[in-house]
Amino acid sequence: MRITQSVIAEMLKSDIQRNLKRLRESQEMISSGKRILRPSDDPAAAERLIGYKVDLSRSEQILKNIDNALALLNTSDSILADAENLVSKAREIAVEMASDTVNPQDRLHAADEIRQIKEQLVQMANTSLAGQHIFGGTKTTERPYEISDGQVIYKGNSDAVLRQIGLNETIQVNVPGDEIFGDGEKGLFKRLSDLERALTSNDIERIRDAADGLKSSHEAILSARAKIGGYSRRALSAKSSIEGLRDQLERMISQVEDADIVEAAIQLARDDNAYKASLLAAAKLLQSSLLDFLG
Repeated sequence: MRITQSVIAEMLKSDIQRNLKRLRESQEMISSGKRILRPSDDPAAAERLIGYKVDLSRSEQILKNIDNALALLNTSDSILADAENLVSKAREIAVEMASDTVNPQDRLHAADEIRQIKEQLVQMANTSLAGQHIFGGTKTTERPYEISDGQVIYKGNSDAVLRQIGLNETIQVNVPGDEIFGDGEKGLFKRLSDLERALTSNDIERIRDAADGLKSSHEAILSARAKIGGYSRRALSAKSSIEGLRDQLERMISQVEDADIVEAAIQLARDDNAYKASLLAAAKLLQSSLLDFLG
């Protein structure tokens, strides 16, 4: 069978196109640093890569959840540390004002100081982080406490706020305000209001009762801080584990996806030489055809 020049030309054309495609793929591999640029490059590896990247994305989201949880817990603990100091101060005032040697005028001044402490504590109990109130249970969009006619009213709930800190693990990241400050009918704010009235009315016995009650409120804050500390330790432990998983997944992705640059450079040189050789062959064929035509 006689092979015509047109057949040879068509073969050279296909050869040029094939070599150009390989050259471009090698150039793309070098520029991107990736050996798998599309699933067809290595279907089995591409499938593994998709799975790794899904797991990596999930791990990164969990780490964001943990950071959010730690921010809530750290803010809560900081606020409660300040609240603890204010409650201690209020109790010291109550103990001092319960003495028989204190005159009614001093107790009136103390009542004003207790009112100011109560207002400060209400502000603390209404603390928000990123627009979310942290002491209202799951009712995070509105202030959990408000003062009405001198009385403090709780508008939150007692529900737990949860965050995912593992593939199958969640953690509580709050202590509801009614557990710490009371619900207005009992607890810290009720005791402060009672103390304020007792000081105003110069009722020593009720002042002493309020001092005893504030000891319980102080203990409630300490208990809440202990819970928060426990939640924080769990979150930090989970963060360490998930960071380890993330780093492992990143290494696995790199092993599957990343190109060996030295090997890729060698392949690029081969593909470049093959492409140039096919161009040269085509040029020679074209020159031969032209000479035949002129001859």
